[in-house]
Amino acid sequence: IRVLVPCKLIAGDKTFLGKTYDIGLGGARFDAGLEPDLPNQVLEDFGNLHLLLPEIEIVIHSKILRAASSFVALQFPTENPTETMKILKDFLETQVSYINL
Repeated sequence: IRVLVPCKLIAGDKTFLGKTYDIGLGGARFDAGLEPDLPNQVLEDFGNLHLLLPEIEIVIHSKILRAASSFVALQFPTENPTETMKILKDFLETQVSYINL
C-alpha cells in the first residue's frame, strides 16, 4: 500500500534513516533520500528494516533485492516472527479496506 512510514535500514555495519511510501506483507521500498553512493553501501544480502509504526517499532529481517541512488527494494522472507508480521498486517489493514493475501 502507499502509506508514509518512517523507518531505518541496518545493513551490515551501516544504518540508513529514511521512510517508505510503498509497503506490503511481502516487502517494501526503503527511500533513503539523497544518500551518497547508496548502492555500494548496501552490499549485504540481508538487512533489518525498523518500521516506526504509530504505537510500536517493529524489526523485519529483509532480503535486499536491488538498490539505486535513493532507494532499496526489500523482500520480507518467511522466517520473520509470526507476531511481527501480524503487527504489520494489522497496521496495513487500518490503512486500506482490504489486503490481498
